Amino acid sequence: NWFLNFPTKIKLGLLKTILSTALEKGVLISLAITLFKYFQEAPKRQQQDQYQAWAIINSASGQKASGGRIEALQELNQDRVSLNDIVLDHANLRTINLKKAQLSHASFKDTDLGCIFSKCSVFKDANLYDTNFQDAYLYHINFELAHLSKANLQNAWLKKANFKNARLDNADIKGAKLPDANFQGADLENTKFEDAIICDSTFDESDNTAKSICANFIGAKNLTVEQVKSAKNWEKACYDRELRIKLNLPPENPDYCRDKLK
Repeated sequence: NWFLNFPTKIKLGLLKTILSTALEKGVLISLAITLFKYFQEAPKRQQQDQYQAWAIINSASGQKASGGRIEALQELNQDRVSLNDIVLDHANLRTINLKKAQLSHASFKDTDLGCIFSKCSVFKDANLYDTNFQDAYLYHINFELAHLSKANLQNAWLKKANFKNARLDNADIKGAKLPDANFQGADLENTKFEDAIICDSTFDESDNTAKSICANFIGAKNLTVEQVKSAKNWEKACYDRELRIKLNLPPENPDYCRDKLK
């Protein structure tokens, strides 16, 4: 503010003097050389960072604890490095964010990908083709827009999972727990639901009643009567009107289904 209050001519004169002095001392030249070297060496630094990230992931293989793998995997994904075929079985990777990651044929068998407080794991828009999530803990996980064709989700804990607009054609969800999961807009062609638990009950202490918590299939694509009836506790879940009629259910969904569409 003190400088700006000077008349324009004085300000220009001061700036000219400062620049001239800087040139004489070589400050600007040194700064330019430093910046040039910094950007020139950027690819090399990135390569070193990626090497270190892979070293962390490999050294923690087989451990249950994260061992720094969450940060390492997120860093590699941010650099758009392919994570196809990676094996992360039995690990604790809660809250990991692998949005848009390339993870086809990867394995997360018996891996904990749940939440810590309100922060949950994210695989939004990720390529998870033929990926193994068998027995994994996937509470409240975000699979929105993900490519999960042929994925193995057998016996996975998928309560409150978000499959909105995901591809699940030919996926295997047999024996999985699905209460409050959201399948709006998901492609469920040939998805296997045998013995999956679609609905569960919870006790509401406020009015001393048991309430149903069910998966939401409103707007799901290619879902058939045979698929639904192969699962458990399917009668109270939320379906499109046409499918409800085919299932010999009342045409209108229960009131609690309205909240799932908000």
